Amino acid sequence: MALWICVLNPLVIIHLMGGVHNEMLMVGMMMAGIALTFDRHHAAGAALIAVAVAVKATAVLALPFMVWVWMRHLRDRRNSSTATAFVTASAASLAIFVAVFAVLSWVAGVGLGWLTALAGSVKIINWLTIPTAIANLTNAVGGLFFGVNFYAVLDVTRIAGIGIIAVSLPLLWWRFRHDDREALTGIAWAMLVVVLFVPAALPWYYTWPLAVVSALAQSRAAAALIAGFSTWIMVIFKPDGSHGMYSWLHVLLATGCALAAWYSLRRGDESPPSDAAEDTEDVPAGA
Repeated sequence: MALWICVLNPLVIIHLMGGVHNEMLMVGMMMAGIALTFDRHHAAGAALIAVAVAVKATAVLALPFMVWVWMRHLRDRRNSSTATAFVTASAASLAIFVAVFAVLSWVAGVGLGWLTALAGSVKIINWLTIPTAIANLTNAVGGLFFGVNFYAVLDVTRIAGIGIIAVSLPLLWWRFRHDDREALTGIAWAMLVVVLFVPAALPWYYTWPLAVVSALAQSRAAAALIAGFSTWIMVIFKPDGSHGMYSWLHVLLATGCALAAWYSLRRGDESPPSDAAEDTEDVPAGA
């Protein structure tokens, strides 16, 4: 099922692979680093996550959760105190990250100037993030009754979104610290919060958490929800890259396709009883 969610998902094939976005490298190396850390190759895992961050900064969300994993392994193997294991894992992870990132930056001949380029995404205005969606709704509904300064509202909602991210990430990091599954869950939630509340998002941004979720969402119900959402994102965007979120007809079409995708997978849970079960019921209790 992980293959269907993460690799064969049309959102991944058409938007991520078809668009040749660098998220492919980032997600692949990040997941490989997570797998190495779970397999107790902690230094190699931290180094690979650092390489992923050099491709796209989003991968850095995984590293703090891997500190918990490394800490638990140190504590269990060396019988160290939790505090000692945590300090050791944190220092080692930070040192490896800084060293690998510095070397890659030197080899590529770049500095940290790319940080200023991150602000360029604010030019994107669509409904794919909650702050922008709220601003659009406020403008559409409020505009019926009084004048609305859309860009002023947008600035406020986007600042609020950044505040939500700033508060949520440390809380998620602390909440999901107890075992490997919780670490994966925390990474998935952290990425989802970032995608939902950043100033602007593009459809392939939602592929960030898919690789992590694919290891967790193993039920048909979860796969159906992911299929429905992925279908909506696919259909709402046109082949030329523009979106139809300001057209009610296009929104209804995308929603109908999403519901059809969700229902077609969800109803698979309603399987008829097996013949073996029916045969068992026919056998007398004393037989």
